[in-house]
Amino acid sequence: MANSHHYLEARRLAVSIDGHHVLSDINFRLYPGEMCALIGPSGAGKSTLIKSLLGMISCDGHIRLPDPGQPTAYVPQDDHLHLGLSVEQELDFACQLRLPQLSRPRRQAHVKKIACDVGLGERLSLPIRRLSGGQRKRVSIALELLTQPALLILDEPTSGLDPGMDTQMMQLFARIAASERILLVATHNMQNLECCQLLLLMMQGRMVWFGSPAEALTWFDVDTFEQIFIRLQQHSASEHALRYRQSEQARAVARRLPPGILRQRQQSSAGTISSKPISRSEAKATSAAEILRRLRDQHRSS
Repeated sequence: MANSHHYLEARRLAVSIDGHHVLSDINFRLYPGEMCALIGPSGAGKSTLIKSLLGMISCDGHIRLPDPGQPTAYVPQDDHLHLGLSVEQELDFACQLRLPQLSRPRRQAHVKKIACDVGLGERLSLPIRRLSGGQRKRVSIALELLTQPALLILDEPTSGLDPGMDTQMMQLFARIAASERILLVATHNMQNLECCQLLLLMMQGRMVWFGSPAEALTWFDVDTFEQIFIRLQQHSASEHALRYRQSEQARAVARRLPPGILRQRQQSSAGTISSKPISRSEAKATSAAEILRRLRDQHRSS
């Protein structure tokens, strides 16, 4: 399992195709426990960034993966499943291929646990062809979770789902991230971005914002995430990127602590405060000392 010393980082990432700059100067870092929504207008470069992180296309700059010895888990927009198999059969066959060292009892237990983690525990025996679109997406996610990946990248995982299912899926992703994983979710749906710790906003191949959803609304002086796209039209991508790059916000997000370390410090701080409570006798002694001090001060003044 990933820890706070493992992270996903892109530094000065750039991609050129036929002399055309498709990505320019992309810089960000994601820690275990963080879910980041990758958003932006059509043609912003989201798919190119994902392909770069997956090693599908060559790029300039630096990419650090949280676990270089393990393949990055990737859920594409279209599900590639065997419709004639049951959920359990699909997961079991994949587990045999990916984790051949597991005995049959351990493999079966692992498959059931992963299915329960994604909300499919009661549908293991159902043929995949009978599942809804959201349930099939859960199968695709379960397939990638079999190997306990440190990093999971999802490309438009809620596309075509109704608003209620979109909410359920984003909440599922948040729970997965909370298990000390890194999630990067490319999406066009703006309804549930508050489930994410971070937003990475792209425009014409440039990163024009990286920070929390609430801070993004303040940065662009809007009330909704949809309105951000209207603000983007008011300036060029290079102007938006320069404004962000020179801001204190960019420096602050770069200095942020990993969630795991932040929790440890908060727990340590809380423990230090609560480990030495003031007793009643100490409170009385302090009160008496204060009274004596005041009496002495009054005597001197008189």
